[in-house]
Amino acid sequence: MRRLILLFTPLCLLAQDAPKSAASAEESIVVEPPFHSSVEIGYRWLGQMHGSFNTYRSVVNLGEGPRLLNFDFSMAPSHKWIDSFEVRAANWGGDPYNTATLRAVKQGAYRLNVDYRNIQYFNALPTFANPFLETGVLQSQRTFDTVRRYSDVELELLPNRRFQPFVGYTHTSGSGLGVTPYVLSFNEYPVSTDLRDRTDTVRGGVRIETSRAHVTLEQGGYNFSDDQRVFTTDRNVGNRTTPFSGQTLVLNNVEQLYDITGKAMYSKVHATANPTSWFDLYGQFLFVQPKIETNLNESAQGLFAQNPPLQFFPSRTFLFAATAKQPHTRAGAGFELRPFRRLRILDSWVTDRLHTASSLDRLDYNYSHHQIEALVEVTDRLTLRGGHRIVWGDSRTRTPELAAVPGLESSELKRQTALMGVAYRAAQKLTFNVDAEIASGDSAYFRTSLLNYQRVRIRSRYQVRPSLTLSYAGSLLNNDNPDARRNAPGLDDYDAVSIDNSLTLVFAPDNGKRIRVIGEYGRLSWRSDILYLVPQTLTPERSLYRENGHSGTLLVDAGLPFRGTKWSPRFSAGGSLYKSSGSRPTHYYQPMARVSAPIARHMDWNAEWRWWAMNEPFYRFENFRNHQMTFSVRIYQ
Repeated sequence: MRRLILLFTPLCLLAQDAPKSAASAEESIVVEPPFHSSVEIGYRWLGQMHGSFNTYRSVVNLGEGPRLLNFDFSMAPSHKWIDSFEVRAANWGGDPYNTATLRAVKQGAYRLNVDYRNIQYFNALPTFANPFLETGVLQSQRTFDTVRRYSDVELELLPNRRFQPFVGYTHTSGSGLGVTPYVLSFNEYPVSTDLRDRTDTVRGGVRIETSRAHVTLEQGGYNFSDDQRVFTTDRNVGNRTTPFSGQTLVLNNVEQLYDITGKAMYSKVHATANPTSWFDLYGQFLFVQPKIETNLNESAQGLFAQNPPLQFFPSRTFLFAATAKQPHTRAGAGFELRPFRRLRILDSWVTDRLHTASSLDRLDYNYSHHQIEALVEVTDRLTLRGGHRIVWGDSRTRTPELAAVPGLESSELKRQTALMGVAYRAAQKLTFNVDAEIASGDSAYFRTSLLNYQRVRIRSRYQVRPSLTLSYAGSLLNNDNPDARRNAPGLDDYDAVSIDNSLTLVFAPDNGKRIRVIGEYGRLSWRSDILYLVPQTLTPERSLYRENGHSGTLLVDAGLPFRGTKWSPRFSAGGSLYKSSGSRPTHYYQPMARVSAPIARHMDWNAEWRWWAMNEPFYRFENFRNHQMTFSVRIYQ
């Protein structure tokens, strides 16, 4: 397990003007500026890379070059067509995650929201999905170098009116290259893969608002496609290291085209109501039935085998086409009852049903959830909570290739949970919350699902003084799955224990105008124990994982005033670290320093230094370290 620590972004602390006297406030007229704008443009330099560049990209993936770090523009023109307009953008120019938003509002007429996000995902860790790691091969058999884009547009008409029509459009897409195993009987071959997918959704409806009720009616439809091309022209002996019945299995070339397309219409209803001052209720319903078409075209040459009967063949061609419908219904309802001033009763129910109708495959999935709890205010400072949750369901699907008996496999889900909690408030300085769950189940869908578990969460906050706050958060999870699926007695046992504790300190005298200090320390422990089948031999092996880690974050942000001048730069320094021991020790460090200073009216100069370093004692070939410098100029109005 890999734990990554994200460094606190330095805080921008704005000085506040002293309050004016009542007389001067009456005499003066405050004129709001017609617009506000801010843009920060910079350049990032990377130092010499030491260690694994692929690991650096998998963990950090920040490059060098010019960047638009932040852009913010807003205005209130009070025009007959628009009252307010706002545009924001961040991290453009090559960073792995960039965003842009647009907001436009005309009171009583419309509200327009536009969002865009772009995510570059890279993962090529040598230790991931690598059966030949012990032999010195440092190439993962499951890698990704992809880009995901998300855009959403929604126009709401007549906001804050009783009837509020709306329309929207959402587009998501992904593309890129990678490596994936081409799986055949008795061998697997890592080859190149080309990934493409997209989904386009159009929706519309109306929101109905009254003094005691809200209803949303929405109708929409979407088209989606998922294409994958697996290909190679290089000789590949695969993962099998020994001959099969005296023959060496080999792949000379392959081209596999996998294409899924579909479309669907959906209907959604959501309603809330407040019939009386002591009773609230809500309900929701969703129905969608996509029609899915699947096509697979595959051609491969080499030497392959099947058994029984034992046969060897030099090529294979496979054509597959299928059409399926997948009706999906989801419904839920609940209420909050307040029969007395100090008593609240909450009840919720959800059901989710999914069915795939196909001549070649099968999937039936049913899930239901019901929870009821009561909150009692014993005193103005003490609140007790108690309740019960029951989860049940069943599923049926085609058995995996390694199953002893082919055909359809049935699974059940049955689990009941007792809920408890305590909330204590001592004046305004101390708050203390404890929540606990104790669950007992008969069966679960997956071997690693929660079944018989105990979970405790603790949260506390103490205001030592106006400038000093201490916070604590802790959690314990103990899970025990004895033969959760009852398909392989003695093989399905799964035990897991997780313990997390963290302490946070915030010191900000005078509301942080001169200095602010944020510190956090965390201690975590994780252990899991499960048996699994080795794919090559189908013999059971034990997977025992342990991790004990320490994490820490410290940030000091301070203003550096110069007497007799308004020139007041700010300085931030600190960093984060993580150190763990156990099955996979990992040491991760990220110190930083930043200075920001005004260089002219409405203009600041910023400089930031960061150091990235990760060390793994058992896998030193994945270690990396690098530092980066970023210089930027921020212009604002």
